[in-house]
Amino acid sequence: MQIISKTKDGKDIPVMIFRNVFDSGISYSTTVSHKNLNGEYENAFINVHFKKNVDVENKQQIIIKSAWLDFYQDKNGKNVFYLFINDFDKVN
Repeated sequence: MQIISKTKDGKDIPVMIFRNVFDSGISYSTTVSHKNLNGEYENAFINVHFKKNVDVENKQQIIIKSAWLDFYQDKNGKNVFYLFINDFDKVN
């Protein structure tokens, strides 16, 4: 599944990346949101992975040029999904 952040008329949509630093390393995530049946917004976090040696600051907005949905199995055998961003441009 190829994922590109564009509107229907072809304009780029910036995506905000959140960076979390832990003793064991750095993790990245982004959010998606939609309106529920009551008209209220609901949000969910999605884990994000980049190529090795890519460093993104906290709350950096990017334009995704190439990305796909992938997964791994955790130690309990549960599938954990994440967005692998292969190519992007930083937004000022």
